[in-house]
Amino acid sequence: MNRKHPLLLALSAAMVMGTSAPAFAAEATDAATREDVISLLWQQEGAPVINYALPFTDVADTSADAVRWAAEAKIVSGYGNGKFEPNQKITREQLAAIFYRYAAYKGYDVSVGENTNILSFADASDITPYAIPAIQWAYGSGVFLGTEEYVLPSAAVAEAEVTTMLKKVTVPPAATVVAEIPEESISLVYKGNENFVLTSKDVQEQFQLNCLVDGSYAPTLTLADLNNDGKDEIYVIFTVGAGSGFHVEGIVAYDKETLEEYFVPDPREIAEPLITEKDGTYQLSTKEGVHTFTDLGSYGKLVFSDMVTYRIVENTLTATLLLQTAPDTACGELQLTYQPVEGGFILKEASYLPSK
Repeated sequence: MNRKHPLLLALSAAMVMGTSAPAFAAEATDAATREDVISLLWQQEGAPVINYALPFTDVADTSADAVRWAAEAKIVSGYGNGKFEPNQKITREQLAAIFYRYAAYKGYDVSVGENTNILSFADASDITPYAIPAIQWAYGSGVFLGTEEYVLPSAAVAEAEVTTMLKKVTVPPAATVVAEIPEESISLVYKGNENFVLTSKDVQEQFQLNCLVDGSYAPTLTLADLNNDGKDEIYVIFTVGAGSGFHVEGIVAYDKETLEEYFVPDPREIAEPLITEKDGTYQLSTKEGVHTFTDLGSYGKLVFSDMVTYRIVENTLTATLLLQTAPDTACGELQLTYQPVEGGFILKEASYLPSK
């Protein structure tokens, strides 16, 4: 049986007693070390045993498993000289960086605080550049509360403060309704860490989606009878990623009454067989005929770009892919029309629209 690290026991007590955050500048006698913090996080995760080479030469056997786990999870990287410095008092900026990476490891939204203005602190210039995003996140998410006008990035951190901060880091995100059709008693709830719950009247289905959930990128719900059985299905269209030059969507479909999932194949997978290559010439077969591509740009081939969108229009599901031969050269769009079959969908036909 694993014995709990003293800091983990303190965390449990803090959760029950509601311990308030102590002063930021820790006394030498109660300052947490780098080893303390990593051991605490490791035991918080259930003390996993990782078959991974220990990248540091100065870690004792008693904490080797914890540090090995943290290194494999990219929560720590050491000092770049094979040293981890386990007994060194942890600084506020180091703690912010470790908690920031741990939150990312857990799948929490670490974009919180990206716009936090830390320049208002008198010692903002003392923050090491690598720690700036972590410090912004720490203040934006409420893990750090501030000490008047100072960040104190190099100050030691008291053990009790570490436990209080970790309590804030590990509070699971509140469940949020990201899409709903109220008149049909249908809702999609985000519970954090890629976990969703779809509710249709009295039936619920839990599933995971790697997608964006904020603002205009939140998933959408659509009702449509695409399989022509006289009953609507529920379609969840979500954004996997978006940014400059890319926008990738995904889709999942469910029976409205039972929430049984229907299979919708990835458009890139079903479109791949439509493209053939011979002697350096690429051909695309669609309902209009065969399209030939000889000017292949810097890629030297015809590829699908990072642009995938779905639409349900006139009781038909379509997916649109962008074709490219170079990063800045789009040949045109390939539109795929799905055909319903028992248990899901297959490709019905493909249409190509060249770029103007």
